[in-house]
Amino acid sequence: MTQELVTFSIRDTPLLKSGSTMKLVTRAPGLWMHLKVYADGGENGLHTHPNEDHMFFVLQGEATFVDFNGRHRIVGANEGVTVPRGVAYAFRASGDQNLVLLRVGSSTDLALTADSAEYPGVPKATLIRKHVDGVDFSASSEENKTGSVPGVPSGEIFAAAP
Repeated sequence: MTQELVTFSIRDTPLLKSGSTMKLVTRAPGLWMHLKVYADGGENGLHTHPNEDHMFFVLQGEATFVDFNGRHRIVGANEGVTVPRGVAYAFRASGDQNLVLLRVGSSTDLALTADSAEYPGVPKATLIRKHVDGVDFSASSEENKTGSVPGVPSGEIFAAAP
């Protein structure tokens, strides 16, 4: 294991006309961070990640999260939500501008922290998703309405604060 600090940046991230994007920003053995941009949509199918604790932090825009009981939480810039493993949620971009957020995930099961073969840069723990009835639930499914919607750049960029 490396004993070095790892630096990263999210400056100059393309904003979108439509769709969504997800980019791996940084990783450590049991921790990873993706930058996600949504012009529309979200993770609309109520689901859980049984092997991953994670959190979302909104940099720009607004997201509406919903939990298993149907409660809505609106999260704006400089706010976030923590999702412990096994907690059901869904979210959608709900503001009038691109939703730009960080998704930080972690798992203590190191066998699940390796990249999936199908999606380089995405740990297996992130892809293990369950519908609330316990059935496997793909991120790219029609019910989830994300993952298969490629982002269309708008020509503008998200310039992170200096």
